[in-house]
Amino acid sequence: MTDRRTLWVVLLATAALRLIIAARLPLVDDEAYYWTWSQRLAWGYPDHPPAIAAVIRATTTILGQSSLAVRAGPIVLHLGIAWLLFDLGRRMFGAEAGVLAALWYQTIPLFSIGGALSFPDAPFIFFWMLTMWALWRATAERGWQWWAVLGAAGGLAALSKLATLFLGIGVAGYLAWGDPRRRWWRRPEPYGAAALALALIVPMLRWNAAHNGIMVTKARDPYAWISTTTPALNALAYAGAHLFYYGPLAAVLLLLAWLAGWRGSRAADRRYVLMLWMAAPILLVFGAMSFDGTAKPHWTAPAYLVMLLPAAALWVTLRERRAWRAVVTIAVAVNLLLVGALAGAAVWPGSPAAQELRAWPEFATELRRVVEATPAAPGRFILVPDYQTAAQIEYHLGGTLVTTPFGFDAYEVWIRRQRLVGWNAIYLTADNPPPGIPIERMFRHVEPLRPLSFARHGHVFRTYVVYRGRGYRGLPCPAAYPL
Repeated sequence: MTDRRTLWVVLLATAALRLIIAARLPLVDDEAYYWTWSQRLAWGYPDHPPAIAAVIRATTTILGQSSLAVRAGPIVLHLGIAWLLFDLGRRMFGAEAGVLAALWYQTIPLFSIGGALSFPDAPFIFFWMLTMWALWRATAERGWQWWAVLGAAGGLAALSKLATLFLGIGVAGYLAWGDPRRRWWRRPEPYGAAALALALIVPMLRWNAAHNGIMVTKARDPYAWISTTTPALNALAYAGAHLFYYGPLAAVLLLLAWLAGWRGSRAADRRYVLMLWMAAPILLVFGAMSFDGTAKPHWTAPAYLVMLLPAAALWVTLRERRAWRAVVTIAVAVNLLLVGALAGAAVWPGSPAAQELRAWPEFATELRRVVEATPAAPGRFILVPDYQTAAQIEYHLGGTLVTTPFGFDAYEVWIRRQRLVGWNAIYLTADNPPPGIPIERMFRHVEPLRPLSFARHGHVFRTYVVYRGRGYRGLPCPAAYPL
């Protein structure tokens, strides 16, 4: 099952599955947050560069504001990723390896189901692969056009996620070690590509500098993803999550295939040298970070994508061995079961996660009534403790000013708190009592309101405590108002 017609049938079927999920599953919190970015286009945001905001803005401008419209761009990008895998595998190892790599890509849960969601990883991985594809063509075929594609793709990857730093290390490492004569360092093409990439990211760097380096600061000091009492347990949890994201057996096989490229004659083969450098920096750094609990398993997604290429190449030589054939068959079958289970959970109306997401429209309707009963002069807004809730409310209400009190998110950049002084607000929180916020000191007058239930079909997921505040005074200074 390795002909191209089969490949395109599978790719289109997988794209159709993603479209169904995208249309039926409401936006998750972070997707709603990225949608709010798309309503305020800029060269940067505290959490990520601007690519995902631009992608969402493009598709929602054409298709409207539905969940499918928000996710249409990443779905198209994942089709492009599959094509790049196929074409790069074909050029490096032959058509069969290219087809296999693209097919196996569809069986990995993170890519197959995650490809239906609108996250920064979609443009990031696409431009990572485009950079690798252009690098191979630039060094194998020559020609300025491939170096121009390389520079543009690298710059656009950096506009997707700051982890592109590891891609830059990989490109430099390959140019140094992929050619024993190191002739590329004496030619102008790599420097031209680097200059083009830098030109693309300069506006983002200027935005970051104008906002006190908030993007780099947040990337440098990420929150812990998991925190146990022992660094070894953190790393173990990180490794275990990889087995779920990429497949319990498939993740191990992909790592083995990648490591096999370091042995014997393959270690001097520039195809394997390329794949070594495209995966090693990001794998090793995030693996080291896993001991303090900050590294997340999806951060290494480009590395696992690269590993599909040596795995496909090795399969061509190992498929006649019965033991390996059985192991790979089991790995693919388990991954397909995972993909099916995740897809079912996403589209099944009774799924608890989907039910909770579907509670937002009804909750937003109730909240709108409370907001409209609040005096509009001199202004009014909604105040919530976290950006996830703020983004969902903003997406479902539309046109209502929503913000968060704590900062360290995009709302801090968009909305200057001083502007809101004197306004009236609805403050709501799912925590009771509120987490250390002296509400009576934030407003001249505070009125407790009836709690709002976040519920669907009679099932209450959580209850929000609601206050109406008149005359916002801003956040109290901790030194002046000890808690």
